[in-house]
Amino acid sequence: MDHVLAPLAQRWGVKSWMLMYYSVFWPIWMYLYYNSKYFGHMDDLWTEWPQREIDGLMKAYILGQWSFWIQQFLVIDMEERTKDNWQMLTHHLVTITLLACCYAYHQTRVGSVFLVLLDVIDLFLPVCSFAPGPGFRELTVA
Repeated sequence: MDHVLAPLAQRWGVKSWMLMYYSVFWPIWMYLYYNSKYFGHMDDLWTEWPQREIDGLMKAYILGQWSFWIQQFLVIDMEERTKDNWQMLTHHLVTITLLACCYAYHQTRVGSVFLVLLDVIDLFLPVCSFAPGPGFRELTVA
């Protein structure tokens, strides 16, 4: 059993975590966006700035995302290094910095839109890594 299940857990463990994470956080953002003033009106992202008062769900969303990206930054050196290790490290560091700035400068509306643009693709990438068999090999090669 160790020879069969251990490689599967090693391959799909991190991807499963990311799939579960994005399956929760992306719908939360869609709920926040749909019920916001700037739904369909991107000009309203910039009105009433600085927006010092934010509701609890938006605050939890931004800080939850920020903590996730900090965790991703710390974990990247624990995993086996890939060819794009420095690019991913830089990507995580830039994302952490942008989230810190959007929260510190009261631009949580813009920050949440930025996050969903990142997250929508990250929702589908783990699914591609689960693709079985040789017919799906093109989906899993980065």
